[in-house]
Amino acid sequence: MVVFLHIAKTAGTSLHSSLVELLQPQAPCPYLTDDDVRKASSLDAYDYLHGHFTMHCIRRLVPWADIVTMLRNPVTRALSQYQGWHAVLEPDPVWEEHLARHDAAAQALAFTQRATIHEFFNSERAPIQRQFTNYQTYFLSDYDVGTTEFRVWDEAALRSAKNNLIENVRVFGIAERMAESLGLIKTTFGKPDAKLEPVILNRSRRPSGELLDLNIVRRIESHNPMDLELYAFAMSEFERRISGLESKTAR
Repeated sequence: MVVFLHIAKTAGTSLHSSLVELLQPQAPCPYLTDDDVRKASSLDAYDYLHGHFTMHCIRRLVPWADIVTMLRNPVTRALSQYQGWHAVLEPDPVWEEHLARHDAAAQALAFTQRATIHEFFNSERAPIQRQFTNYQTYFLSDYDVGTTEFRVWDEAALRSAKNNLIENVRVFGIAERMAESLGLIKTTFGKPDAKLEPVILNRSRRPSGELLDLNIVRRIESHNPMDLELYAFAMSEFERRISGLESKTAR
């Protein structure tokens, strides 16, 4: 079983499309969340899972799965989170169902739709701050994000996220380097010659000039020291793996 652990706003929709094309799963599972996975009586019938899972959930319920994920620069990920929620006119059916079950998420979306970018990133509301506070670190850590406060710094969370990325993720990509990420994924799954072009699926409107506001960037950075370190760590490991592929190709 392959599990695509889709961290929000990391080009995951695009990668999911490419993974389905590459792997050609015979029994793909509909989009799921942690809640859906926990409630499922069995997942053995599926060979591909995709959704906004967390490492905590997947490692406990399907520890044998091959996990694929994608990381993104924390600043641009947070900006995309605001832009995506602020610009959304009508949620897709999966998101509508989630909103119907989770009032806090529905309220967070409603707030973001009417909030300016400054109001969003200066909000004191916990459901809003979670969206731009070390989001990737917590999703890749051993923590249950449903019951965990997203802190600006938690050494144990960062350590477990780094460990999971190396030990428990079969392959990961970097959103800003999609073509190379796909090359690494193809090789990892034994299909290095597969014809697979990056598919860019952007659900947000084009970011406006206000997204370049340095005060906003500094605000995001101040809430993401762990994500910034995790991203630098991931980039270093990604470079090492890409270099290894290039070395093999040159032989």
